Amino acid sequence: MWNFKLDPNDAGFRESWWSDKLKPPTFFMPVPSSFNDVTADNTLRLHIGWVWYQREIFVPSGWKGSRIMLRFEAAFYYSAVWLDDNKLIEHNGGNLPFEVEITLLVFESPGPHRLTVALNNTLTPTTIPPAQMIISGNNDPYHPPGYRLQKTYFDFFSYSGLNRAVKIYSTPHIYVDDITVNYRLTSDGAAVDYSIVILPQPPKEVFVALLDADHNVVSTSTAINGSIIVPKASLRLWEPGNPYLYTLEVKAGADVYRLNSIGIRTIRVTQTQFLINEKPIYFRGVGLMEDSDARGRGYDDVVLSKDFYLMQWLNANAFRTSHYPYADEFYQMADRLGYLVIGEPGAIGMNIAEFFSNQTLEFHKGIMKDMINRDKNHPSVVMWSLANEPCCECQEAAYYFKSLSDYTRSLDPNRPITVVQGIMIHIFDQQCSQFFKNMPVPIFPSQAVLLFLMCCHLIATTLGIAIMEL
Repeated sequence: MWNFKLDPNDAGFRESWWSDKLKPPTFFMPVPSSFNDVTADNTLRLHIGWVWYQREIFVPSGWKGSRIMLRFEAAFYYSAVWLDDNKLIEHNGGNLPFEVEITLLVFESPGPHRLTVALNNTLTPTTIPPAQMIISGNNDPYHPPGYRLQKTYFDFFSYSGLNRAVKIYSTPHIYVDDITVNYRLTSDGAAVDYSIVILPQPPKEVFVALLDADHNVVSTSTAINGSIIVPKASLRLWEPGNPYLYTLEVKAGADVYRLNSIGIRTIRVTQTQFLINEKPIYFRGVGLMEDSDARGRGYDDVVLSKDFYLMQWLNANAFRTSHYPYADEFYQMADRLGYLVIGEPGAIGMNIAEFFSNQTLEFHKGIMKDMINRDKNHPSVVMWSLANEPCCECQEAAYYFKSLSDYTRSLDPNRPITVVQGIMIHIFDQQCSQFFKNMPVPIFPSQAVLLFLMCCHLIATTLGIAIMEL
């Protein structure tokens, strides 16, 4: 539980609330959760603006000599973080992780230390998703003067807060910072191509091993960037409904990093088929939401399990992360159960020309970069969706999606990209569709031809989820 304080008058920064314990009125707030539905206060549910979280943290003395990191799995939307009186980081974006090193600060004194987070859920024309802010005037019969009302162009509630876990973890001072894997099928089996980033510099010796599901060594390497060959006799592929996961173990000095989502599979798209391991696949899936009672968009293992059991009941084999990147645990479960995932950023409600500015474009690119960097190694992720139902008829969309699609392909040339539309209009041929020419071409009875994958939304009212067919 964290101490929580509403800040309707934006007093927190003027009065330096981070510099001391939050003063009453405060109340307890569970993390992870959205703050909107935890209490019975409708003012809190509809609040737009600043809120403050605070708690004490303690790092054990046995962690001395290690690098100490503070990680937020997601904070919706804009956040500023302090440790005691020291400002650590500011972050803009609501559905992806960010972190900061706190090694020196936590060992300056024995603690405990005061951790404070100021969070603002205001969406603007340059955020992803975008929105407009309306401030009530004297002639508004429904709201008092100065009341903040957010005009959004999407059809779900904008749950806010520390929606996912806040963690403290340690690494050695020489550590594995990133791994990228790709796969190739060969005549002799398969190749796992990998690239490893070790900071601040690689040690003299690095050892890389591929382990099977029983933790037996399949193959090894001593290269930081290289390939591990899996012989055909022992090769097991990751397939929808029939997944098999290896583990890539990297030993770099004192650091041992295990990437346990190695699912060897290939993706190829023709003009008529989507191929996994050169086998055609038909997507039967759902567009989920992370929302649940009381928790809002707060991550919960029980809710995640229920979602997957419902998909099994539906005989689904895929889902799209509508309409934002989900918690990492969703992708881990999809890897383990053999579901196909279409990863999507929070780009929904881009319905007017104002939302296609250069500032929005650069922010959108940053979201795509962060999402791909987090999710690139999940074998379940087979496509990137750039947006949900944008205004493709807006003239500004042409340059916007040309730049965004080129940038996304530069980040990940191995997965196809798509955009989602729920209606069919011929203007797409001249705007968005020209950037998706490598995608299958579905022909519909109306003879409208879309040069990108199209999701048709049906509502399963008894389940509260949206069914989609690709």
